[in-house]
Amino acid sequence: MKSRKLLCAVFTVFVLSLTSCVRKNSSDGKIKMCVLVRSMGTPFMRELVAHLRSYAEEADVELAIYDGNDDVAIQTDQLKTQLTYGTKYFIILPVTSGCTEQYSRILDSKGGYAVFTNQAPTIEALKLSNHFYVSMSLEISAGDFQAEILDGYFKKYPERAPGKIVKILYFDGQYGHKAQVNRRIGFMEGMAKRGYTVDVLAEDSANWSDVQAREMMFRWFNQYSGVFNAVVSENDAMALGAIDALLKRNYTDDPDNPSKDVDGDGTVLKIPVIGVDNTKEAKVSMQAHQLYATVLQDSAGQAGIAFELMYECAKNGTAEGYTTKAGITGAKEISKEYPLTDASILSQCYIVPFKPVTE
Repeated sequence: MKSRKLLCAVFTVFVLSLTSCVRKNSSDGKIKMCVLVRSMGTPFMRELVAHLRSYAEEADVELAIYDGNDDVAIQTDQLKTQLTYGTKYFIILPVTSGCTEQYSRILDSKGGYAVFTNQAPTIEALKLSNHFYVSMSLEISAGDFQAEILDGYFKKYPERAPGKIVKILYFDGQYGHKAQVNRRIGFMEGMAKRGYTVDVLAEDSANWSDVQAREMMFRWFNQYSGVFNAVVSENDAMALGAIDALLKRNYTDDPDNPSKDVDGDGTVLKIPVIGVDNTKEAKVSMQAHQLYATVLQDSAGQAGIAFELMYECAKNGTAEGYTTKAGITGAKEISKEYPLTDASILSQCYIVPFKPVTE
């Protein structure tokens, strides 16, 4: 019996020693952050994550990145697992806005911190604690910039929109996604205030996917060829999918020379196609005079602010009142786009502006 007790005591000391060693090895002085990405399936997501890797490397921060595969259950498990491993600092690109309150409650119970980026959290998620922040762009402004770009096009070529009536094919992102809802609002309101009547000939969600948009464009082309005078997409990937279909249908200024912008309007296509994100692929398409224009969603800016806020929390226990290297502070004014509709959490919201890109 005594020998068994002695053996148990020795084993307990061994386990405690081993645990101590593991803790020491994990406490190498580096700040550890975790990035939870809803999905790495789009160019913009990959760009944003690449920027985060770069910032972490520059600051000597250990960064773990996990793909949630667009599944709330998977992303929730990833969050819980990393908290169990002792990680406290998270940058989260949530699968949905609706899941963010649950994430905040889980984090708050373990003393964790988070910056939500790209997809805004709910007001309730931010209200739970000043440990939670958001680095975002106001999606309504992206849609408004698309309207501004299209207005500029038809001011140059008014005969292509007689009576300021624009007949469009419209590609939505994932239905219910904050960007999908607000980019559409921004575009429609933007066109209306500029005096246009928008006739939406066809509209559907291609879920941010170039593949889905391509197949959709083939179907729409058969029905609306020669009728529509613009294609508007809520991201670049869908815009490029639509362009690929239009090129395959020879819907260009000169089908015999599809790389030539015959009329000099900035696109080889018969109509302008406009996206959002300003991805690398979009830039290449614009250089080839295929994509007419896009709107810069600043992946570097969103990633940079998110990283800076979490780094500040790791260093000082809070990012309250922080001013970023680019001079951006917490929001000062309420907006009709949540979460900036609630004045009590404005200081936790850091806004990265969109910018129109036409060349």
